[in-house]
Amino acid sequence: MTPKQQTFCDEYLIDLNATRAAIRAGYSDKAATVTSSKLLTNAKVQAVIQAATRARSERTQITADDVLRDLVTIKDSAMTTTDGRMADAGAALRALELLGKHLRMFTDKCEVTGAAGGAIQARIELGFVKP
Repeated sequence: MTPKQQTFCDEYLIDLNATRAAIRAGYSDKAATVTSSKLLTNAKVQAVIQAATRARSERTQITADDVLRDLVTIKDSAMTTTDGRMADAGAALRALELLGKHLRMFTDKCEVTGAAGGAIQARIELGFVKP
């Protein structure tokens, strides 16, 4: 792994934004999106990022379950008050949004079917035209 790739890995772990990480690591601004995509498919880069992510999880001892429990606590406290009004509608809405995303309630799906709801049969032909 090159020093520049290692810098990319270190920068990627800051905010998990590959394009910004590539730019901060010194790659070209114009090609950062393409470069970062290629870097993320590099086996060595993937291994370093996965190892660092595991190490961070072990250090912090924070799990996905912890985050979900905290979101539920925030939602519950933001939605209940003694006088019957919502305490913090913004916090409640954001917590519900994040919980819904976790449950994949808000994914955009497009289902495509063939005749009578069956499978689609497709045939692709590649034809090359001779000059």
